[in-house]
Amino acid sequence: MRATVPTLPYNEGQSRTAPTMKIALLAPAEHLVPPITYGGKELVIAELANGLVEAGHEVHLYAAQGSQTKATLHSIAEQTIPALLADLGESENHKLHLAYSQSVCARTVEMVRGESYDIIHNHQHWQYATLAHLFDCPLVTTWHTDLREQYARMLEEMYPHGNYVSISDSQRRARPGMHFLATAYNGIEMDIYPFNPDPQDYLAFLGRISPDKGVVQAIDTAIAASIRLKIGGYIAPAERTYFENEIRPRIDGDRIQFLGEMNHSQKVELLGGAQAVLGLVQWEEPFGMFVVEALACGTPVIATRRGAIPEILEDRRNGFIVENTIEAAVGAIKRIGEISRQECRSSVEQRFSASSMTTAYEAVYHSLTSPNR
Repeated sequence: MRATVPTLPYNEGQSRTAPTMKIALLAPAEHLVPPITYGGKELVIAELANGLVEAGHEVHLYAAQGSQTKATLHSIAEQTIPALLADLGESENHKLHLAYSQSVCARTVEMVRGESYDIIHNHQHWQYATLAHLFDCPLVTTWHTDLREQYARMLEEMYPHGNYVSISDSQRRARPGMHFLATAYNGIEMDIYPFNPDPQDYLAFLGRISPDKGVVQAIDTAIAASIRLKIGGYIAPAERTYFENEIRPRIDGDRIQFLGEMNHSQKVELLGGAQAVLGLVQWEEPFGMFVVEALACGTPVIATRRGAIPEILEDRRNGFIVENTIEAAVGAIKRIGEISRQECRSSVEQRFSASSMTTAYEAVYHSLTSPNR
């Protein structure tokens, strides 16, 4: 039977009796930590690194050059992958992305092996889960992706006994044979998400511009409800064709506005000013950072019942979970006044703070380094 580490909330002022550790956090090279614009995973890593430092641990962050952190930074890449691939076609893009990722992986392994750590926490890619035997201390991998993909099936078959953490219970159901130590929900620093009690007359979408994220469904819903939609989003190189063919023709600059990538202040202005945020996702969402960020600003979320959404969003408390139809989403918009914006923010404070996330991961680390393990 697998041991499951509970993710208990950390209370301010609570004494920490467990020993401090020397921890290596491995971040991907896709974006800076924290990200300047898009990058939910990198935001989580930034909050965790700072939280662990504040908890008294010696933390070393392996991330792209230019990242900002309270931890000791080790540069694994001189430029982020989007910057490297900006002017390439899709075929060249894929090949160079793979080659660059692999070279970053090799460089990171060499750098980490030159140090002595109590725990190595991988947020990069699946390759590291296959290389755990190269290190002298436990390696744990947090999955931030959809585990229904083929590479995850291969890992389940070939490396089922690795140390894995899921970011939702829903995410792990696709791979019941993997050795999951815990579910550790993503957390955010509430102080940088100002509460807005007075929304304007528009809906918002925030996220990657992809069929998975339900951008088209958000546009169709806003049109059906006769309300403006403001879209903030990142277009990955592989999704440029989708954007040009499916999204751009729907943008009129008035009813449907595309605002592009956003920095943090722009993001919270978009989220906080909206009557509601639409998350009509069309895939098994592993977590959904946009949900937590919107709620922190006081904005209710209307989302489809896919993946982790029912774990993160509480139906009729801080938004509505709807079936995958435009009619259902429009019906929820009509009821959005029933949701307390203060209750939206409170729900995040209770379950998805950065300190709660940090404590959850500390429990995982200690379970792997305990002499009684």
